[in-house]
Amino acid sequence: MKDGGSVVLLTHFGRPKKALHSVKMGAEEKYSTKHLLSHLTQVLNTEVQFADDCLSEEAYRKSKALQAREVLLLENTRFYEEETAGDNEFAEMLSTMGDVYVNDAFGSAHRAHASTAIIAHFFSEGSKMFGMLMDREVANANKVMHSADKPFTAILGGAKISDKILLIESLLDRANNIIGGGMAYTFSCDGR
Repeated sequence: MKDGGSVVLLTHFGRPKKALHSVKMGAEEKYSTKHLLSHLTQVLNTEVQFADDCLSEEAYRKSKALQAREVLLLENTRFYEEETAGDNEFAEMLSTMGDVYVNDAFGSAHRAHASTAIIAHFFSEGSKMFGMLMDREVANANKVMHSADKPFTAILGGAKISDKILLIESLLDRANNIIGGGMAYTFSCDGR
């Protein structure tokens, strides 16, 4: 933005499809990214525009009309099942709203969702990258995995062990202690 660029923000938030199919009323409202507008406007110090459907004609038109230093927030990509399915066509349509793709969502970058992984296929090598938060997370992960001060304790969270199994196996030889929730019970301790 400081160099005159404009920004289209897309994100997925929560699991609205699951909530929409339940008895909960107002689930779509609860998972709308519209709630982020005032905070983003304050943090970015600029009025943030909003498109209430990430694939609408309005979203496309607004993205193409952005002027220097303007920001557009798109509605939650998870309102579309194609997002979590990693749908190529969905990702390609999202990609048409920008010239450069920056992924700064470390916590979900490992998922093959349309807006976090698949979309990158539609940008050239020099036009896709990860952001500053992702850069710091990768640097921290490298430090932990390759040059952590000893003794060191790894604290792991989350329930899906399938997402973390390779990391856990690698930490077994590096960490002095590993603390985890329910997923930790899968591993036996050798007394270290």
